[in-house]
Amino acid sequence: MKITSRPSHEESRHDLAGRLIAGRNSNGQDEFEGTRPKKPNNAGSEILEPGPPKFCAGERGIHWLVWQIADSAFPTGGFAHSNGLESTWQQGEIRSPEELAELTRIYLAQIGRSALPFVNEAYHQSQPFADLDRLYDAFVSNHVANRGSRAQGQAFLLASAQSFSLPSLIDFRAMVLQQKVPGHFAPVFGNVFHLLKISHAVCVRLFLFMNLRGLLASAVRLGIAGPMAAQSLQSRLEGHAEEVAQRSATAGVADAAQISPLLDILHGAHDRLYSRLFQT
Repeated sequence: MKITSRPSHEESRHDLAGRLIAGRNSNGQDEFEGTRPKKPNNAGSEILEPGPPKFCAGERGIHWLVWQIADSAFPTGGFAHSNGLESTWQQGEIRSPEELAELTRIYLAQIGRSALPFVNEAYHQSQPFADLDRLYDAFVSNHVANRGSRAQGQAFLLASAQSFSLPSLIDFRAMVLQQKVPGHFAPVFGNVFHLLKISHAVCVRLFLFMNLRGLLASAVRLGIAGPMAAQSLQSRLEGHAEEVAQRSATAGVADAAQISPLLDILHGAHDRLYSRLFQT
């Protein structure tokens, strides 16, 4: 089964982007046509009252939620981790923009085979979360990657529970703390998206996007690539990322594998570096 939430062939990606930016629907009409700004009844009436958040209904509400999670300001702690890039770079395995691009392709493919199967299983709730999380803990034998995954997963869960204040998310975090499970990023991510009722297609793509953005942001901070070069590379790799998403959308834990042992070894050598900018 393929992910189907993509623009149709009748409308190109650039046409769709232009329409969304212009605020128009598929018929070319202004989405907010006929609306007028409302005058406040009382001074200060726009101030939000404390309490649980009131989510927008329908597809538009989901868009706001996804944009908030995708924002780099959402405190998941991802920018403290290079996912093995710092170690790979210091050991001389990246010497040109072409090698950075090739490593990024391999990294995305590895995420698709190693982490996305657990994201899928957690999203579809095919087994108890604690069992799935412990299975992922055993699967990630690289101690550096394991440590980084735990830190990011627990940070993402904390940010989600406190930002959205949904009882289901609060209960989920309480269960993770009570049962003392590792709280790895991949299974936590899938379960949080299930609880937020965001589509599986968006869950898969956003997980890949956040990993891709994090790796290239690390490249910029390490001086491997400039900001514009990193953005250009990210744009060029969107087709490859989509292919990974399509291939991995139905993968389960039985399909999980480490397809780049060398990348895993280089990541594991991070703690041996004389000087380090990132935690992993």
